[in-house]
Parts: sequence; structure tokens; C-alpha cells
Amino acid sequence: SILLVDKDFFEEDIYLGAHGEFVGGRLYSVFKPILNKDYIENLEVVLKKRAILEELRLLKLKYGDLLKHMKIPLKYFLFARLKKRIIAYPPVKYSYYKTFYGESGSENLRRALQAFEKAAIEISSENLFKYIDGYITSISLDRIPASLREILKYLFRGVSMYITHGRSASVTLNVVLDEVKGKVRRGTRSIRVPKEMDNPEILLEMDNIYFSPESMDVDELVKALFGSDATVKDVRKAGWMSNLYILTVDLKGREKKLVIKNFPIISIILKWIWLVIWLYGLKKFSLNPWERLNKEVDGLYTLYKCRVQRPKTICCYMEGQNFG
Repeated sequence: SILLVDKDFFEEDIYLGAHGEFVGGRLYSVFKPILNKDYIENLEVVLKKRAILEELRLLKLKYGDLLKHMKIPLKYFLFARLKKRIIAYPPVKYSYYKTFYGESGSENLRRALQAFEKAAIEISSENLFKYIDGYITSISLDRIPASLREILKYLFRGVSMYITHGRSASVTLNVVLDEVKGKVRRGTRSIRVPKEMDNPEILLEMDNIYFSPESMDVDELVKALFGSDATVKDVRKAGWMSNLYILTVDLKGREKKLVIKNFPIISIILKWIWLVIWLYGLKKFSLNPWERLNKEVDGLYTLYKCRVQRPKTICCYMEGQNFG
């Protein structure tokens, strides 16, 4: 099939995502320019520069101060964009799977990341972050504004994509429905999608800290840290009102002690609401569990960089609970 698009329309989608990236989003995957190669490839870099900055804004909204300590591989930005397109239009999942995990998957991934690398190098020259060996690090949070408007903008982008799709159809409704049914059949085939495509945030890393965005129980965490032979020998609470748990781990006959700090919302409110009331108007004090976890890990991480003795930190985000 041939996609014919107006030049201004195309550039609006590249620079602004104004049409839900219905056209521009095709450049996230692999392609071969037939005419105007330089023009297309230059706009691919523009698209991927915007993608990097938008994804950093979303990560800042979620992880706050932790973001400046993260190492983010370029692959994250590609799969984060593909994941959003999959959410907006699930049948495309099969196509992306075959593109990046099929027979030519490694080569296709390399080609798709080339423009991301050029984009990262260009942005790094503006001192928004450092780009080293395929990773974006040392992110300047002050220069990456983020707000809830970002989330609303991306939600609306999915709607815009459907509107553009409908406007672009020059065939009968039956033809469109047949096409969609065919894509749905392909999309629902039994395929084992790699975790990095299903949840790109598993690609995020932190120096000298174990980090996982996925839900984990204590046994899974211990095995991830110390290997499959490690077992939990004992777990006890430090005190009645305490959010600390003392964990004893058996490492083939050798014991190791860990401290797990839990950040449950109800406990935090009961414990700290009086301080919030007392300091009202004098000091802003957050009761948000995720924000408190982020700030505590950020503080310990800063002490580590300053070579000040502090507990070795394990950072693990767990759905429904937050551990540091």
C-alpha cells in the first residue's frame, strides 16, 4: 500500500505530533527512503529528539528526583514509543514483534536506534543530559519541565491518531473493517512478547542500586539480589508503629541482614499528619508515599556520591507498595 501525505501535514506530525503521529510514527520502525533521503532522515532525527524529551518528562513525573540518578539506554525510548502506539492500536503489536524480534530483528533494531543516537548527541550538546556509551545519564531535571498536561496531551494524541486514520481512508467502510479484522487476527496470535516490549521501564538502570519497576514480593527481591539459592530465613517488624522490617537472608549457610522500609499511605498519614498540620504555612511536607521514597533514595544516593558513609541502598518499586 502507498501512504500519500501533504508536506505541511507530515511536518506538523513530526514536529508536534499534531495528528497523533499517524504518519510520523511510521519512522519509529525501519524504512527505506525512495526519494529525498536526506529530508526524510533529518525529520526522523527531529521526531526522535522530541520523543526523547517527551519520555524524559513522563519519567520525571513518575520518578521525580530519582531520574537524575538513572541510566537510560536508547532502546528504552524506542520501546516506550512503540508501547504507546500498541496501547492506542493493539493490532500493531504483532507487526512490531516481527520487526524487532523476527529474523532480521537485530539489524532492524540497530537501524531504528541510529537516529535516536544522533538525536541524543544533539540534545546532549545543549547540556540537558550526558550521552555515554548508548546511555543517557546525568539528567538536568530543572531544564525538563513536566506537568499533568503532558499526560493529557499524550492521551489526546491517541484519539488524534484514530481521527486522522478515519480522515485518511479513501475506501469503503467494509474495506476498512476487513483490514482491521485481519490485523486483529494477527495481533491475537499466541506470541511470547519480550518483557522489554511489554514494560520498557525494566530497561531503566541506576548506578550501584538495584532497581525494578515491576511488582515483586520479598522472596523474588532476595533472589534477584543474591541469586536463586538465597532464601528468606526471617522477617520481623522493627516496632509496632515502625515501617521498617528486619530481613535475615540465608546465603548457603551464611546470614545477611537487610532493612526494608515500607511506605504505606495509611501508616504515613497516621504517623505524619500532625507534623504536616504543625508546619502548615512554614514547610511543605509531602505525604505521597512514592515522593517520599524518591526523596529518601535521592538523599542516600547523594551522600554516596559525596563519599559519606550511608546504608547500601536497594530501590524497588512494587505495585501497591513502595520499598526503599
